[in-house]
Order: sequence, then C-alpha cells, then structure tokens
Amino acid sequence: MKTLVSTFILTAALFVTSCRDMLHDLEDSIGTETHVIDSLKMICILEEETTFPENCWIETRDHDNPSTTNLKGTLLAPYRINYVETTYTLWHEVYKWALGHGYSFENPGREGSNTSESPTAGKYKPVTSIAHADCIVWCNALSRMKGLRPVYYSDEALETEIKSLSDSDAVSGIHVDKSSDGYRLPTTAEWEYAAYGAYKDKNQYNRSFKYSGSDTLEEVAVVGDASEACASRKANGLGIYDMTGNVSEICFIKNALGGHYSNDDANLKLPSNNLYIICRSYPTMFGFRIAQSINGSN
Repeated sequence: MKTLVSTFILTAALFVTSCRDMLHDLEDSIGTETHVIDSLKMICILEEETTFPENCWIETRDHDNPSTTNLKGTLLAPYRINYVETTYTLWHEVYKWALGHGYSFENPGREGSNTSESPTAGKYKPVTSIAHADCIVWCNALSRMKGLRPVYYSDEALETEIKSLSDSDAVSGIHVDKSSDGYRLPTTAEWEYAAYGAYKDKNQYNRSFKYSGSDTLEEVAVVGDASEACASRKANGLGIYDMTGNVSEICFIKNALGGHYSNDDANLKLPSNNLYIICRSYPTMFGFRIAQSINGSN
C-alpha cells in the first residue's frame, strides 16, 4: 500500500513539473509579460444629469469651444466610460470582425509603442497608430458586434451608419444618435469629469489632485520611453486607469487628452491639454477610450 501511495505521489509530482515546464516553454515563446486584464468593463460615472458647478474649484478647459475658458456649468447626461484605454487585443478582435462586415479603416492599429499588427505578449497595451476617423468607425462596429445600435451616422435622419470615414472629414458631418445604447468616444466634458474622479462637493473632497488620482506622477501614470500594458499603475478615485500618461486619448471633437508616456509634466497635469494636432507625427503615443450613454434601454 505504501509503495502504491509513493508511486502516485511521484507520478503527480512529475505531472506538475511537466505542466510547469510546458508553461515555461509557452512564456519563452511569446514573451514574459503576463499582465492580463478585462478589456471591456464600463464604469458608471453618472446615474442622473449633473453639471460642473459654477463655483467648482477645478479649472477645466473647454477644448470643444475655444471661445469659452472652462466647462463650469456644463450639463452632463448619465454615462459610462471604460475603466481602461482600448487594448490592442480588443481593437484587433473588433477590427477583424468589422473588415468582414463592410467596415473599412484608414489605419490597422498597432500594439502600444510596438510595431506589431497582430496580438503578441503585449496585447494588453493600448492600441495606437489610429486616428479619430478609425475610432468612429470602430465604435460603430463594436456596437453592431455586441447587438447595440450604433451611435454615428452620416445623415441627420440617423439612417446611414458610418462604416468608413476619412480623418480629413469635418466633425460636423458626423451625426450622433444621443438615444443610442452603443459605444462611442467620450466628449471633452465627460473625459475631464472622469479624469478628476468625478466632481465632489468641496466640503467632502477638499482638494483636487495634480494628476488623475494622485499628486505623485509615477503612482498613476506610465511615463518614460514606451507605453505599457493598461492598468499598470494605480487607478483614480472612480477605479479608472491611465487617464494620465500611457497614451493620449482621442475624444469626440478631434482632441486628445491625458498626455502620453513621453510628455513633459505640463501636458500630464490636469486639466488636460489638447494634443491631437500632433497625432500623425507621433502615432504610437495616441489611443482612445470608449464611453456609452445611459438611457432607458440600458
């Protein structure tokens, strides 16, 4: 009996060792990065309409309308935002589906600051090397893929879904279905609100952080020579990652907020500067994050 038990223990040990060796071989073949995240998890920011109060101590810049100086008093409807920047693995999955369903893109996207156009060990890095037009088309494709109504249309009647778009096209030609339950880019106001961890009454929350979630840059932001996997640093107060650093995030009015990994401190502080003007010059420094309106259907 003792011999039988000993043989079983030895066999089990060999099996575990063999599995460990197989895992080691697999890691060697794809790389050592093991940072795994859920690429799509929407965080509810608002459940009812609210505004940036007129006496809000947070100075928020209005990138949508340069004639005004801030977003105080801006009305915000209920919405959700993804807790991470759009990962390359999610982008690639939807991109491949979209190509087979009548959608087309200006750019295929890349894996962070890498040159890969197919998922590798760095697939949880943010997608980069895409433009505003690609984000619009991709969001519509993701909505269709998930069985939701697309947000963006080329006509005022909201009947012709945008499946192809040039980045040279004016934003005024993009018509938004505000009642849609589909995925979209956040507006500037939505992005800023989420980046600050959502506005809280000053009596409850006595200070605003220099960066999204901290006064210490390295706690919340990927900075340096290259992008990293999403959610590699601390989240802000709403559980949202990388709203400072990693890659700049393209929003609806062809603006990119949040700064990127190689930015200096001035572009990483809140409120955020609009960096979209240099998107084509430094494509691996720009990605995006998705939002979703909350209405009666969702």
